[in-house]
Amino acid sequence: MVSLAQHGADIDDLTTLAVADLNRLLNSLQGVRADMVRDALLGVMPELLVPYVTQAGELSAVWYEDMRAAAVGGSFTAVTAGDVSPSRIDALVRWGIKPLYMQSESTPLSLLGGGMQRIIAGADRSTIEANARKDVVSTSWARVARPDACQWCRDLAGRGDVYRSAEAAGMVIGAGVDPSATAGKRGGQGKGVQARGKGRRDVGSVDYHDFCRCRAEPTFYRIDKWTDPSTGREEKALFPIN
Repeated sequence: MVSLAQHGADIDDLTTLAVADLNRLLNSLQGVRADMVRDALLGVMPELLVPYVTQAGELSAVWYEDMRAAAVGGSFTAVTAGDVSPSRIDALVRWGIKPLYMQSESTPLSLLGGGMQRIIAGADRSTIEANARKDVVSTSWARVARPDACQWCRDLAGRGDVYRSAEAAGMVIGAGVDPSATAGKRGGQGKGVQARGKGRRDVGSVDYHDFCRCRAEPTFYRIDKWTDPSTGREEKALFPIN
């Protein structure tokens, strides 16, 4: 099974190839009028970018299937997500050529390359998030930041595996041991399994900036029972599968 780090490196490689294609294209347009560069990019960018987006989604779907099989066994057909719309590519091109009109101190390669990286990496993240939401085995996902990530990314990653469109189909997400056996200990388990992620932002609102290297990592859960110490009733809960 490919590790999260290796999977991230594979997605980064796609970005590197895409930006190299972009650089060759921009070099071929040196000395051309800004409006002609714009028109050329509007025509070529979909053909340049979409194959990399598609491949990122496919790599992530296979990686999710492998992760799931290793954690819970069984079979699961992952879907791909993150298709890029023509309007988004159009907006990226028009924003990325601002330096040609003296409207930005950056370079077209920096702006367009950053946007391309965000879209390609977004296909990876969206695929993982989409499968985590639809999986019949309850799943959440965590944002995993690199050690040299910015403070904003580290803060979001510090939330753990709380990102989900709904809280485990109405069931609480519990710890990996029966909380009745740890009553009174630190961590809140003595009070019963606590729902995680309340008050968190919806999965679709978790943003990533250009050249962000954060990854989405799924966590799988099993449905089990626990006894609520406050009522004595047996309830269903979700326990992480290590």
